Amino acid sequence: MSHSISHSKRYIARIVPVFVLILMFLNVAAQSDTTTSCSLNGARVLITAPGIYASRFASIVDERGGSACIVSTIDAHANPDTVPVTTLLDSIAHYQWIVLPSRTAIDAFFASAIKRLGNAELKALRIAAIGRDADYMLKTYGVLAALVPQKASPEGIAVELSLMPSTQGKRIAVVAPLVKELTEPDVIPVFLSRLKAIGMHPTKVEAYVTQPAFATAAPILTGELAAQHRCVVVFTSTAEAEAFLRIVGVNAIRPSDIVACFGPYTASNVKRLGLPVHFTGTQYHAFDAFIDELCGWMGE
Repeated sequence: MSHSISHSKRYIARIVPVFVLILMFLNVAAQSDTTTSCSLNGARVLITAPGIYASRFASIVDERGGSACIVSTIDAHANPDTVPVTTLLDSIAHYQWIVLPSRTAIDAFFASAIKRLGNAELKALRIAAIGRDADYMLKTYGVLAALVPQKASPEGIAVELSLMPSTQGKRIAVVAPLVKELTEPDVIPVFLSRLKAIGMHPTKVEAYVTQPAFATAAPILTGELAAQHRCVVVFTSTAEAEAFLRIVGVNAIRPSDIVACFGPYTASNVKRLGLPVHFTGTQYHAFDAFIDELCGWMGE
């Protein structure tokens, strides 16, 4: 019996290191699969997204071997007319839901809300936010979103609200921009119509202003698009592209430059505006996925 036990111990002693080596190999292989060997090879990437998103986007571009240039074509600032937000906050008890569909909306709302509402009142609000913006709201303002849709879009919010039995007839405030010198994207109007269609009573609250960033973007774009290096101009929305055109014009894009768009919707609208589109990303749910796809396309 003792001989059998001794033999088993020796067998285990020999086989365990083999298992450890196998596990180490599998772990390294898994890490290799999750990392990318993709490189942008120093490509100059012009990021036209708003500043609150652009910095995170730029860091990913740099990590992938590119050279990021943040040149937000849209300026977003608090609406000098504070009546819309003040009216909402004064009647906040009559609203069952607040939708904050972007970080700009989150900041614009809380800039006033933290001055007029107590901490307990803020945390009691039923707020719908999208994707990582919900994490930003929690980290920055300590308020947990009551709804973060699986589909990261206003439409995703409408879909999930429609599945809740208690939303019929409820009032819902949608914090959105007052758009100046640009065509208002149809995202918010369509969202408001969708909320009405599911039996809710939406109110648009224009808490901030969006308009072309002439003063800040013009000198950067002019310089970059006149330089000898090729530029990859990335548009994450139609509004960014329209603002770009208003700032530097349709002829600013040279034959050597690349225009890359987030998704087919943005791409089709950018083409409609008269700009060429060379790359349309299908992985536009996250900046890193989009850049990896763009990187692979440029390497083909």
